[in-house]
Amino acid sequence: MKKIILLIFLFSTFRLFSQHVYLAGFNINTDNKKVFIDWTLAGGSTCNGMKIFRSLDTINFVEIGDIAGICGSSSAPVGYNFVDTTPLFNQTIYYRLRFGYSQLSEIKTILIKNNGEKDVLVKPNPSMNKVIIEFDNSKNDMFKFRMYNSIGALIYFIDNIKDSSIALDVTPFQNGQYIFTLDNGNDKNITENLIIAK
Repeated sequence: MKKIILLIFLFSTFRLFSQHVYLAGFNINTDNKKVFIDWTLAGGSTCNGMKIFRSLDTINFVEIGDIAGICGSSSAPVGYNFVDTTPLFNQTIYYRLRFGYSQLSEIKTILIKNNGEKDVLVKPNPSMNKVIIEFDNSKNDMFKFRMYNSIGALIYFIDNIKDSSIALDVTPFQNGQYIFTLDNGNDKNITENLIIAK
């Protein structure tokens, strides 16, 4: 009799933890400092624990959060949230959830633009092939771009820049640290580092 009761308990537990989880909602938002992750398990969906993962390439995910214990409800939707307090700035971040031991959610993406107190935003930095440099040009000035290697030699330049961003192909350059300047010839001279790592 005890064996039968034990088998029934184990079977019920297996069904509870192995059934498919349905999401009623899954959203991510940011205040440009943190990432707020919110999701809701549909009624009837339960699992044994949930984990939150983050990636920079949709392939290699790192666990950043864990909600232990039985989650969800057999009858009503249940909402959950998690805050990523140390996100990576100025590059696309990918998030996904894992329910129980194997089921994965869809992947959500977000880009946090945060250049602190600087006048220029470089993304990504370090860069492998293409880098975007954004800067304030609200006055529609004409800027000059100059790029120098580690010994101070000029290796690349662009004149007559009217936009507020530059798309730069760095594949011709060797790995290392570089310095670039943006100058409007008047009241703005920006200096920033650029790292190339291919």
